[in-house]
Amino acid sequence: MNYVSQGDVNFRKTEKAVPETAKRISDGVIARGEVTGHSHRCEVLDAVELYEVETGKMVLRVGENGVSIVHEEHRPVMLPQGDYEVTIDREYSDEGERPVVD
Repeated sequence: MNYVSQGDVNFRKTEKAVPETAKRISDGVIARGEVTGHSHRCEVLDAVELYEVETGKMVLRVGENGVSIVHEEHRPVMLPQGDYEVTIDREYSDEGERPVVD
């Protein structure tokens, strides 16, 4: 599996190194819904390392047992071991570009 999505959040397997400037995200939350308050998050924090590479782009490093990504309105997504580029779909309007929110 090289690509999977859960709603507006996309995971693409990568071989790229995590940049030195990446910021570690310790709560495992990949995206929060502005309307519902629901979130796309890693079910087991010990199984992952999540980094914000730049605004709207993250890298998720998944350990050997894999991890389930959960959200209240979507089916869980199981990611096997590896590194994944994480992106959030964007929408465009007359006001400009912004992330899609649940």
